[in-house]
Amino acid sequence: AGLTTKVLAPHSELPGAVILIVPIVLSTVGWLACTVLFQYVSHPWLLALLLVFECAPLLYIAVGAYYRFTRPVGRDTVLRGARAIAKVTFVLVFLVVSIAVKIGSDARASGEAVPWLRELIAWCHVNWGRLAFACTVHTLYSFALT
Repeated sequence: AGLTTKVLAPHSELPGAVILIVPIVLSTVGWLACTVLFQYVSHPWLLALLLVFECAPLLYIAVGAYYRFTRPVGRDTVLRGARAIAKVTFVLVFLVVSIAVKIGSDARASGEAVPWLRELIAWCHVNWGRLAFACTVHTLYSFALT
């Protein structure tokens, strides 16, 4: 939302501040959730997956700082920053898919390779569809607030 506003009003400083501040809050809360999850499920692939997920908010901070989004900039600078975010997001998605494929191949290779996954699903007693829906709604609500 901050990046969209910055594209619409490139000479405004407030959207740039939102681009830098909101990811800091999101990554802090995300890191707390990852820490709690990793305490229950200590597996190297899960750690790799969580680290890639945590890199996503930091991407906005890095690009926002590099292109100086907190200052009035031209529209072309904002669009170059948006393209940089799109490219790095593609790399992060590729990493997530690669790690997920590796986790899946480990899980198919042996049921004992990832016993923590079955234990976690049994321990949670949660409908994963509802959980995904709640996460999506919460994310959209967070973007609506910004």
